[in-house]
Amino acid sequence: GRQEALSMKVQDIEKLVPTFMGASQAVLDSVVFVHQDESNWPLDDALTVKKKFDSIFNLSGYTKAVDAMKKVRLHNVHEVDKH
Repeated sequence: GRQEALSMKVQDIEKLVPTFMGASQAVLDSVVFVHQDESNWPLDDALTVKKKFDSIFNLSGYTKAVDAMKKVRLHNVHEVDKH
């Protein structure tokens, strides 16, 4: 492979590592570089596992959008029922 020397701050490197490895920061933290003591998180309670998966797959925005659509739909159903 090709070697390249870079000079930058640690915070800059932390932003580049996920890009170079082709994985999100959440995947690196939760799967690749997880400490042995924390590696059993898939066996935790359902809420903890859901939060971890949401973090890994970046689902928080998706979940918020789905919740917003449900609220709008429910509001529209109530409006139709009034008329």
